[in-house]
Amino acid sequence: MNDPHQHHHHHQDNKNLKLALALNLAFALIELVGGVLTGSLAILSDAMHDAGDCLSLGLGLFMEKKANQTSDAQYSYGYRRFSLVGAWINGLILAAGSVWIIQEAFSRFNNPPAPNGPGMVGLAILGIFVNGWGFLKLRRSNSLNQKMVALHLLEDLAGWMVLLPLSLVMQVWGLYFLDPLFSVLFSLFLLFQVFKNLKGTVHIFLQSSPVEVDLEAVKSQILDLDGIKGVHDLHLWSLDGQNHVFTCHLVTAPGLSEASRHQIKTQVKALALAGGIKHATLELEIVGEDCEQENCVPR
Repeated sequence: MNDPHQHHHHHQDNKNLKLALALNLAFALIELVGGVLTGSLAILSDAMHDAGDCLSLGLGLFMEKKANQTSDAQYSYGYRRFSLVGAWINGLILAAGSVWIIQEAFSRFNNPPAPNGPGMVGLAILGIFVNGWGFLKLRRSNSLNQKMVALHLLEDLAGWMVLLPLSLVMQVWGLYFLDPLFSVLFSLFLLFQVFKNLKGTVHIFLQSSPVEVDLEAVKSQILDLDGIKGVHDLHLWSLDGQNHVFTCHLVTAPGLSEASRHQIKTQVKALALAGGIKHATLELEIVGEDCEQENCVPR
């Protein structure tokens, strides 16, 4: 039975995500127009970043809907890895936009044009309001996906809080080179974040073990259980960075009753869950029994 309280939170979280998406999409368009009108690369680079956040919000909504679909014959593990495809699309768009901003910024260093100072100040104040509101709406969500989106909005908020005094300095002292300089620094920071996220998705696609799960510690705890004589053919990977899958063969003492074997499975699954593993598939063998799997070497 579904928990009505949990359903209410899920509905409210989705409502907040939709509001944040609508507000950020509108503001990204305002930024794009404002960046062109003010002649500020810093604002254009932030518009590119906010467009990426809109894509993240949209993909987040789509993926939360997809995540509710049950597995089928085509996708036996479900649809969770669609979020990784979305991350790649988002990352490549952000990377391309950042490279364009950097190229444009370098062409302006020798003779930086004077951006519209009052327009930059106005957009910075609006940016602080929009991203601050979105962050406050999403930061208390129970959804890990929405918490990550909240961090994106917090990053935007920090960027606008830097751009506001920067706009005032350019307007008062005429230090127009700060506009392309800020654009380059912000774009390099964004490229670093994109590279880090894409590197993480590659590790997941290659089915590397999640770094937050200590596989050796889980194995050691399994070997400490009564009736366990050995563990081999251990495999651990992640579907999407949050939902992990674990399989292994458990070598048990001979003569165990069916109830004891069932208890061992229950205990091992509890250990796996405590270690952050939500899906565990276990095969029990008896000491001396040949393992039929290839590369089935005891560990």
